[in-house]
Amino acid sequence: MKQISPIHHINKPIEEVFDTISNITLFAEHHPLMRKAECVGENKYVMYENMKLFQGVMIPFSYNAEITQLEKNRKVEIVAKPNFLMSILLSFSFIELKGKTEVRELVTVKGPWPFSTILINLIRTTHLQLIESIRKS
Repeated sequence: MKQISPIHHINKPIEEVFDTISNITLFAEHHPLMRKAECVGENKYVMYENMKLFQGVMIPFSYNAEITQLEKNRKVEIVAKPNFLMSILLSFSFIELKGKTEVRELVTVKGPWPFSTILINLIRTTHLQLIESIRKS
């Protein structure tokens, strides 16, 4: 199991940041590798991404995900199953700070080494780009 727990600060109201991350369609628009999210049931989605491999080679793939709002404007969890060996839990907590938002992210990747290490490093990089895209929007 691998984990990262970055903290991000965004100069936007908490409602706007929460709505962007909790709405999986908006989340996909800001995510640098996601092409789209297709709803297949209540809170259940098929996520379509391009995985960037070595030397810029992009491989399209899809996986199932479920999103849960645990507390309105306070916490969102996304559980993703890229394949039968791997699972990902993305947990986002939101704190309002004088009109700005602090986002505490906890990413847990379960799966065999070296795949879990590669995936956690990919998530670290892409989520920095995700947050930067939300900041600029």
